[in-house]
Amino acid sequence: MLAVVLALAGLVAGCAQLPVSGPVHQGRTAAPAADAIRIEASRPGPGDGPQEIVQGFLAAGPAGLSADGDFEVARSYLTTSAGAQWSPLAEVVIARNDEPQSFRVDDQDAAIEDATDSATDDVDNDGDGDVDGAGAATSATGSGTDGTDDGEPAPVTPAPDTDGTGAPGGGGADGAGSAATAGDRVTVTLAVVAAGDLDPGGVYSVSESPGTSELAFGLVRVEGEWRIETLPQGLLLTEFQFSQVFRAVPLQFLTPDAASFVPDVRYVPVRNSASYAVTLLLGGPAPWLAPAVVTRIPTEASLEQGRSVAVADDGSVEVHLAQSAADVPAASRDLAVAQIEETLLGVPGVRDVTVWLAGTPYEPAADAPTPSLGADVGDVLVGVGEEGLVVVTDDDVVPWVAWASGVAADDAPAVTGLTDPAPAYDPAAGLAALAGSSLVHVAPDGAVTELLALTDPLPPSQDPLGWVWTGDRGAADLRAVGPDGQVVTVAADGLAQLSPRQVRLSREGARAVVLGESDGRAVLVAASVVRGGDGEPTRLVLGPTLAAFAGGLDVAWADPTTVAALVTQDASAAPLVRSVTVGGPSAVVSSTPQAVTLAAGEGVSHLFVGTADGRLLVRVSLRWDEVTTGVGEPAFPG
Repeated sequence: MLAVVLALAGLVAGCAQLPVSGPVHQGRTAAPAADAIRIEASRPGPGDGPQEIVQGFLAAGPAGLSADGDFEVARSYLTTSAGAQWSPLAEVVIARNDEPQSFRVDDQDAAIEDATDSATDDVDNDGDGDVDGAGAATSATGSGTDGTDDGEPAPVTPAPDTDGTGAPGGGGADGAGSAATAGDRVTVTLAVVAAGDLDPGGVYSVSESPGTSELAFGLVRVEGEWRIETLPQGLLLTEFQFSQVFRAVPLQFLTPDAASFVPDVRYVPVRNSASYAVTLLLGGPAPWLAPAVVTRIPTEASLEQGRSVAVADDGSVEVHLAQSAADVPAASRDLAVAQIEETLLGVPGVRDVTVWLAGTPYEPAADAPTPSLGADVGDVLVGVGEEGLVVVTDDDVVPWVAWASGVAADDAPAVTGLTDPAPAYDPAAGLAALAGSSLVHVAPDGAVTELLALTDPLPPSQDPLGWVWTGDRGAADLRAVGPDGQVVTVAADGLAQLSPRQVRLSREGARAVVLGESDGRAVLVAASVVRGGDGEPTRLVLGPTLAAFAGGLDVAWADPTTVAALVTQDASAAPLVRSVTVGGPSAVVSSTPQAVTLAAGEGVSHLFVGTADGRLLVRVSLRWDEVTTGVGEPAFPG
């Protein structure tokens, strides 16, 4: 576990971090946070044993994020020295709800107790109001995720004895006492299966290892009461608790041409969400995304002391930057303000944002550029029918050429022998597809032109700039064909090791997801897209693993921060559609027996699957309805 955390620490170098103690900034976000939950926690009781102390401490952690000013209750379980050194937000380990948690208590010489409690017994995972082993009780409901982690925060070590008491820290009921003797110190070891890890910059990492991780807490008995003197930095939360006290906020950066926003999902405490989000936005993008995006917020930008971020009861937010308008280049001001506004509008309850520069509210120019949230995929679904390419509309299935060119269906030539259609965002640009091992372009009139001859091609994917992406399976790089037919090689370090099955480009073109294989399991990996001055792709930078499954069948972007994946959880199970947050956990949407292909329109509520027996199904509420038969391989642009 420690190795993973150390690796994560390296990844966040240069990235802003969440403040680890004290208030973030003046102001509050309680009004917009209608879903915020107040979690109560209890202080240590007289005579509590070592395991009870550790369980109480873990239960008090979420309370420090919901209302408790500076984790005061949680610190009451620690010695004074340990409490001063403990940084609650230095790392957050998220434990799986559905796995047992095991406590073991050992004295200095031998094990004296071994108690095992299931997560459902010891943690309030179901929101029933019971305070259990490692959790805090509330009446809310949580949501599950998948994956595990192997990361362990660095331990807090006790400070030297400076007051002659023989106890670390000295002074106060939680740190004072006579010198500890044999039997006055024990270690409580907690074994958990982690679902993920949150680093100091709010970056969520899905765990790739299914193994058990151990967290060790050293306790000392002072004045007859047990207190924790050594512990891991950060917090341990269950998935349920994490969903209560943290929320996802997409930080908005820009494509190099500033035409589109590019979201960078971070997780911040529900309490003071706006302040945390602005702090992280000023710090720049996550390292894996940085090569593909820009920010117009100056690197020296900072929040004004004493005012910073304030949220009114009506959801209006004021962001006070210390810099004046003159300190920000004229060409960047409007875009910098747009980044801040769009980021904060992603916080639930925020309705209006005003940015102040050195005490003066900034008014964007009337003709200020407005970056998009990505290209629109439309509502026309392309598929492969029994007589060639077709389009599925609300009430009909028509030949693709008839729809694309406007000719009568009876006069439209059939386009047959193609697989894996990849429609362009601009219908006039036609679509790409595979004809055997060749990548081809199909014009609206049905004319088919070979673009690239390959050996074992990946299904094509179109980006919003008109580039068609593909490549040979197992190759160390990718190929892309531009709107004018230019073919470029896209470097992708580490791609061959993933044995990619699919590469899908996002709707703003700065990101991609790769569906591949690692250690015998299907993996979904995020990547950033580096482009040249004319928009041509030059490099794919692989980023974090988003999820791992027994098998992967298909993947499609559903919205700017979510991909839908058609996967299997084990070899004998029916395929599942999972919603995967790019930079967050995943969740089951539904099982889909016989599904083999997947398409996503606008959001996870607009999903289609093609089945092995030739049916096209659409997701409607909690069920799959049949749209038509004889049509497969559904596809939207992307």
